[in-house]
Amino acid sequence: MKIDAARMLIYRAAALYDQGLPHRYECLAAKYAASEVGLEVTEHGMRILAGYGHVTEYPMQRYFRDARVFTAGPITSEMAKNQIAENHLGLDRSY
Repeated sequence: MKIDAARMLIYRAAALYDQGLPHRYECLAAKYAASEVGLEVTEHGMRILAGYGHVTEYPMQRYFRDARVFTAGPITSEMAKNQIAENHLGLDRSY
């Protein structure tokens, strides 16, 4: 469900972009959801594979490293949440 939800957020942001409509919130939400669910899925895969997840003969170790990168760049998940709170919800700046 989380993967499908992230996918739908990505499609929504892409559709708004293609139509030339405002899409800042949707892009931030899609980036946050997709990077977090990607990290969750790869962490679960590492637990399933146990020690084999860290062995370079299996691609799981690369998926895990790649998923960690998306939570940090080009904008961190915390920065995305802050911008959503500030711009979309109208909350005060938290940093």
